[in-house]
Amino acid sequence: MPRSVNPDIVSLVKHICLSLQSFARSRQVCIVFEKRCSSARCPHEPCKIIYCLSQLLCRIISYLPASSKVTVVTEIIHTDGQASFHINVRNTGVCLSKIKAITNGLMPAVDVSVPSPNETVFTLQIPLTSAKEEAVQDPPMKVDGQPVPVFFEEVRKRLQRYFSRTNNHLENVQSLEPRKAAFLTRINECILQHLHQEDFDATALSNEMAMSRAQLFRRLKPIISQPPASYIKAIRLQKAKELLETSDLSVSEVAYKTGFKTPSHFTKVFNEKFGIRPSVFATAKFDATNK
Repeated sequence: MPRSVNPDIVSLVKHICLSLQSFARSRQVCIVFEKRCSSARCPHEPCKIIYCLSQLLCRIISYLPASSKVTVVTEIIHTDGQASFHINVRNTGVCLSKIKAITNGLMPAVDVSVPSPNETVFTLQIPLTSAKEEAVQDPPMKVDGQPVPVFFEEVRKRLQRYFSRTNNHLENVQSLEPRKAAFLTRINECILQHLHQEDFDATALSNEMAMSRAQLFRRLKPIISQPPASYIKAIRLQKAKELLETSDLSVSEVAYKTGFKTPSHFTKVFNEKFGIRPSVFATAKFDATNK
């Protein structure tokens, strides 16, 4: 079992800003870090916060014009006796509030505000709890207040282990190679935008990225350690898994929404990868929510 740690989140934020300095300079953008609290212990998995903030900053910088400025401010806010840690990312130069791609898919969720026509503030709020309030182990998974069957929980863990490898590709490169992180961000956004198209393959992806198939393979393979076609399939399966978990869509609807040619083809690919049919996965969820 991983050892539980509570790192200083202020230091984490500071080092993320430092690691992205070269990327920001390449886009002629200035990053400034300010702290309004000396320290704060993070009660959550630090890798999730590192991933979310790094991706948010890379996306913001990618959209900013030259000579813009990004200011990252950390502070603790007390409301009704509860403390939360705020990471405020303010940019100048242009308002980015309408570009949904900047915050899509980020966890924790990001709040967006517009203090002036040429500024945007993106805020991550992280609840702070004391050591006594922290759970020793993860509580049982529940849906609508009802415990989920052990079978379904085991399936969820199996899928989570597989997809953590795909999700970690971006997280692992962001602190070291921001340009690769920005490139992978654009790749992911492009794939998700065309995910419903069954004919969207490596050739289509290379066309959308305005490069040859060979160039795409050469740039992408060192980052994701697999061919582009395999990565696209992994993203399809990831989205399918999310829809099965969080929506009331049927297996057929999920298959078509994620670009599989037929529900039977989707079932075959899903079963080959995880050793379980998606219909069984969906049935387990249905049973859990109707107890």
